[in-house]
Amino acid sequence: MQTNNEILEDYEYWHTIIQQTKVKTPNKYEVSIFKRYIKGRVLLLGETKALIELADEGLDLFPSGFAKKGDWFDMSGYYGTIIGDGCLNLENGFLLISAIKNHCDRFICRVFGNEIKEEYTWKYAKYFWDAFPDSSVVIKTQKGCYMVIWDFIK
Repeated sequence: MQTNNEILEDYEYWHTIIQQTKVKTPNKYEVSIFKRYIKGRVLLLGETKALIELADEGLDLFPSGFAKKGDWFDMSGYYGTIIGDGCLNLENGFLLISAIKNHCDRFICRVFGNEIKEEYTWKYAKYFWDAFPDSSVVIKTQKGCYMVIWDFIK
């Protein structure tokens, strides 16, 4: 398994996949779902532009402005909600749920689905929405995109 740094530093790959993918960024409907399910203080994993306005803080290995520098697998603090876009699709995405569940009441993530798995060269994507059967809520938002929500506090 590659490290977070190796995956994220592959700028050529990320530029290519962003140009190819039709589901580049959360659309208005998906942003409205994030808004509807958010509660309390919000941490954004990464710096997805469409989600910055929803977050109080951001965390990214290579921040470019909004987020502070940090590793999602070694975070501190507690949040009402942690949000992310595509972060669970990554090779180590399945482990992310375990890493953050003690840092929030709720986790919301837009996840790519199997419908578009074959359309692109997903160099680092290993997990797709159906790999997370223990989520509290799954909402299909468009072809190949799902909002997956976990409630950790009952």
